[in-house]
Order: sequence, then C-alpha cells, then structure tokens
Amino acid sequence: MDPRTIFDKFAERIFQISLLQRATRKLIHEEVDSLVQMKEAGGEYTSVDGFIYYRALDGAVRSLGARHADIDRALADCRFHKTKQYQWMLAEAYEALEDFLEESYAAAAMRSPGVWWMSDFGNVVPSEVEGKDFSWLLERARRKKDRPFSIVERFRASSDSFRRLEEKDATGANYRVALVLIEKLRHVIVHNNGYIDDLDAVVTKAVGQCGKDARFKDHLKKIFESYLEQHDGRSIVCLLELNLSKDDPMYRLGGYNDSLGQLLSLLVGFADLVCETVESFGEKPS
Repeated sequence: MDPRTIFDKFAERIFQISLLQRATRKLIHEEVDSLVQMKEAGGEYTSVDGFIYYRALDGAVRSLGARHADIDRALADCRFHKTKQYQWMLAEAYEALEDFLEESYAAAAMRSPGVWWMSDFGNVVPSEVEGKDFSWLLERARRKKDRPFSIVERFRASSDSFRRLEEKDATGANYRVALVLIEKLRHVIVHNNGYIDDLDAVVTKAVGQCGKDARFKDHLKKIFESYLEQHDGRSIVCLLELNLSKDDPMYRLGGYNDSLGQLLSLLVGFADLVCETVESFGEKPS
C-alpha cells in the first residue's frame, strides 16, 4: 500500500468532519440568532420537549423528560448541544488517526521490516517476513500492544527526522504533546461523557507520555484547561469557537479562534509527517 494513498484516505475523513463542523456551526448559529432576536423583541417563547418509548411488556407508550423551556434555557441548550457534537467530531477524528497509524505501520514494514520489533510479526521467522502482504501486516499492526503510541515510538526510534520534527516542526508545533492531549480528551469524551473530574490525575499521566518531566506539568495543565469550561459544577471538554480580542486585526472581519479546527489541523499535519517518514523507509541514502 502506498503511504500517500493511506494519507489521502485519512485526510478525506478529516475533511468530511470539518464539513460537518461547518454545517453544525451554521445551523446552531441560525437557531441562536433567531432566539436572540425573539428575546430582544420581547416575544414569548415556549418549547415543550419530550421523548417517548414503548414498553416491552404491553406496548404502551411512555413519555420521558417532558419539560417547558424559555428562551434562556433554549440558548443554554444550543450551546450544550453544540459542545457535545464538537466533542464527538474530535473523537471520530482521533479514531481515524488510529486507523491511519495502523495502516502506515503496515506500509512501513513492507518498505523496511526493520522498523518493526521482531515480536510484532508473531510466530514468523525472519526469512518469511518479506513474503507477507499488506493485509497480513495490517492485521498484525492492529494487534500491537499499546497502539497507537507504541507505533509512533517505532517511527521515532527509526527516523531522526521524525523524532526532531515531531517535537518542533517548521511552524513550532509539538505533535507529541498534541497527540497526547487529543487522546486524553477523546478518552473522557467516550468514557466519561466528556467530563474531566480529576484533571490533576489526567495531566500527571500525560506528562510522561509527552516525553517530559514533572517541570512540564503546570504548563501542560494550562493547555488542558484551555479546552475546558464549567458545566453543572464539572469540567467539560469544550471545543467551541472563541471570540478574538478587539486588538486582533481579524476581529472586525468576524474572525474567531477555531479550537476544534486547530486540533483537526494538527492531526493532519502529524499524519503528513508520518507519511513522509514511511516514504523515506527503504530509500538508499543519496
């Protein structure tokens, strides 16, 4: 499998997520504008929401959560619903990256088997490795313990260029920190409804994965806090757009800080670095 083909497939998945983000932003913005105009005009707004289900015992209809909502409650609901949708976009993007890394690791083995630990091949002797096709290698890559970080570690160990650019690329981005951040955010989105209840524990674990020592903890904690806000007394992952300061040249043009979009961009930038690295495996030095 060609590394660039693998990258293009991943990039298309992220592009589709970015289109979903734009559509979500547009729809909720229109709803919020309508509610704000109604509130400013002094109009009345009442929404009666509910959910029905059918009882297994007798097929009777039952209603859940029926409530009346005024404009302020409706506006708060808009923000919360957008927050939840953005969370799951990030989770989907990270899982797409996991697929990409597994496929890239298989492609790396086809070009240069030495990138893999011998144990990654399972019960195969070295003389049999070159005869294995991409599908077989991909199945083995998906069995690798502690992936995707163990896969990234092999790229790091096999390429000086990757190791250098992973921590500081031409734009100053640190992909190693970004990947750990996004993985931790995705974990709480999937397993804790998007809330971080013990930030200190999350950051402590993340420091080592970032390749840093304890001195980095305070800085990393501030990075995590920039993606959190309070909701019902708990810290929730918030990836919504942030307004620019009035001093920013883009302020008068309606610019904003796109938190989710920036994370998606980092994932694609990292994937491009992985692709370039895999393409370099097996090449003879010039």
